[in-house]
Amino acid sequence: CEKTSDGSVRFASGPIDANGK
Repeated sequence: CEKTSDGSVRFASGPIDANGK
């Protein structure tokens, strides 16, 4: 996975919040 500029963690399914990974 990768961290987006806003601090979320993005997976193949789409942007996911850090608390929702």
